[in-house]
Amino acid sequence: MPDFSMVKCPACNRRLKIASSEPGIKVACPACHAPFTLGSRAGSGQDFLAFEIFDTEIALDDIPVQLDDGPAPPAPVGRLIKPVAKGAPPIPTAKSNVPVAVVKPPQPGPLLKAGDTEHPIGEAAATTPPKRKRRHDDDPDYEDEDLADMLGVKNWGEPRYRQGWNMVYWGLTLVLFSLLLYVAGTALAFVSLMLLAGSPDMSALGMLGIAFMLVVMTDFLRLAGYGMCLGVPGDTSAKNYVWIAIGMSVASMLGGVFRVIVSFMEPFLAAHIVGAVSFAVGFMSFISFLMFMETVADMNNERGIADSVSAVIKLAGMLGVTFGIGMGIQVGAAYWVASGTAPRWLRPESGDTSVYVVAAVGSCYVAFVGILGLVTFVKFIFAILNVRRVVQENI
Repeated sequence: MPDFSMVKCPACNRRLKIASSEPGIKVACPACHAPFTLGSRAGSGQDFLAFEIFDTEIALDDIPVQLDDGPAPPAPVGRLIKPVAKGAPPIPTAKSNVPVAVVKPPQPGPLLKAGDTEHPIGEAAATTPPKRKRRHDDDPDYEDEDLADMLGVKNWGEPRYRQGWNMVYWGLTLVLFSLLLYVAGTALAFVSLMLLAGSPDMSALGMLGIAFMLVVMTDFLRLAGYGMCLGVPGDTSAKNYVWIAIGMSVASMLGGVFRVIVSFMEPFLAAHIVGAVSFAVGFMSFISFLMFMETVADMNNERGIADSVSAVIKLAGMLGVTFGIGMGIQVGAAYWVASGTAPRWLRPESGDTSVYVVAAVGSCYVAFVGILGLVTFVKFIFAILNVRRVVQENI
């Protein structure tokens, strides 16, 4: 059996004679320099199969390869053969000292920085800024507002909405100020009550009166802030939420006044019922205003701030349910005491040990509601500040 093999180059289809018949050797065509590996014998003939190698890093075996005599057959149909220039360097082999060439993919060019004048598609592309939404009348580079209206795309940062956003900004500021004033009034009332419990005097009564006036002022400031928020641009659900908040706030204020009047006539059960209803209505006003702020954040494409406001809404809902359960228990206990059918564990004068258990449970409940209310209040303050900052960008 001859120690050579006949094969056709898989690239240029030239007939080659290789001085080896061992399958798996790696050689290159002397005509087109295409590397290939020798396969097994093709059928019962003398020709061997050949498979082209497409790796970028190859090491060829040092085995002589010659062109077989005869005209070159045509190349396979559909295959583009690149011509080899005269004097092309030989393909390195495993025993040669010529380093193997490594073909690297093209690397992307450097990113453009501010002030660069070169650009891959021309200097004009580098100096032309992208279109953006106009926020001021003197902004020369803006998208067509009429086209945006035709497509149904609202840009609430346009100059025509600036006056409405200005009203919303100051409305949020008034609501924020009313909350801070409420904290100051509550703290002053607590201090004055402590002084009255120790040594009653006129100064403590004066402080209590000032605290009461501050708390009453917070309701009117909050209503004024809600009214200014009605200037929110567009006919969206945000304006509906403000109307609901205003209506609920007015109803809650009237309920508070009615509770004071009822407490003089029926100081026990009726006052508790009116107080519970008044609180529920006022709490719904608070939830409605939070939904208004979430809508405003969505209108300005601030989904992160809208999600934070949504988290405050869920927290406030938990607070409302917890407080509502407590108010229901309190109204039920007041009814039992007023009707004279209260059990022993609801009457402190009975001296029963269960009274202390009820008092301990009530203290834990008050502590939990207090902590939950404080967390909700702080998060509400930060939500107002975030939405207020977003609105300020449109002014």
